[in-house]
Amino acid sequence: LPDTIEVIGRDAFVLMRSLTDICLPSSVKTIDRGAFYYCSNLSQITIPENVQTIGVNCFTYCTSLRQVQVLGDELKTVGRSAFSRCEKLQSINLPASLKTIERQAFFRTALRTVRIPGNCVVEGEAFLYNNSLKKLVFEDRTNENNMFIQSYAFGYCTNLAKVYFPKESVGFQIPAAAFEGCTK
Repeated sequence: LPDTIEVIGRDAFVLMRSLTDICLPSSVKTIDRGAFYYCSNLSQITIPENVQTIGVNCFTYCTSLRQVQVLGDELKTVGRSAFSRCEKLQSINLPASLKTIERQAFFRTALRTVRIPGNCVVEGEAFLYNNSLKKLVFEDRTNENNMFIQSYAFGYCTNLAKVYFPKESVGFQIPAAAFEGCTK
């Protein structure tokens, strides 16, 4: 791809099952809705340092995707169902700049450990049915904004055994059903 592209457009590579690897240029700021939807053989991706938004359903059903490397500290939003049903996804680093993880962003992935940035909102069902998730770390806040998670954000993560909250928990809001069905 040319190094002048700023947006990977809506449905740009949708259903490209032959796509196994792609190098996104550092000029990219947005990966739009459904850009890599159902690229079932894509195994890893590096998100360039200037990307601010990973769009709705961006990588949904990328069933071979194992690793996502986010470069830089510009990412603000992981869109609704962005990595939904990436059932082999084991690793993603979420930068401190992240403000919102939208609904079902990581629904049914294989993430084992997740570090939530300190000023991030985790919407309902964001990590629903992540049966491989064993450890969850909420990092310390870097400003006065409240951090909160919504209902079922980590629902039915049946192997979740360790949850670490920030030292300073003032303004930290957890609804009763945030960890519904977490049996460990």
